[in-house]
Amino acid sequence: IATAAKLIGTGALTVGVAGSGLDRAGIGAGFSGGIIAYARRPFLKQQLFSNASLGFALSEAVKLFVLFARARLRGVAKPAGLLLQLCASSGARVC
Repeated sequence: IATAAKLIGTGALTVGVAGSGLDRAGIGAGFSGGIIAYARRPFLKQQLFSNASLGFALSEAVKLFVLFARARLRGVAKPAGLLLQLCASSGARVC
């Protein structure tokens, strides 16, 4: 049952990954809307830039959250395991 739950959860998170791939079209539409708004009201430049930056950052954050959650659920990314593997492969004495 635990394996089935992990597979179902991974599949559900795959939908989020697909959605984050589609956000490129949304980002493009948002930036084109910002350009049109700037052409109509140049005095709002700073506010438009702030809103566009915030929207871009939030869409990227959602994408990264989904990717990390999916990797964590599948057991690919262990919190300390990956760091220890990188440390051991670098040949460092103290990690």
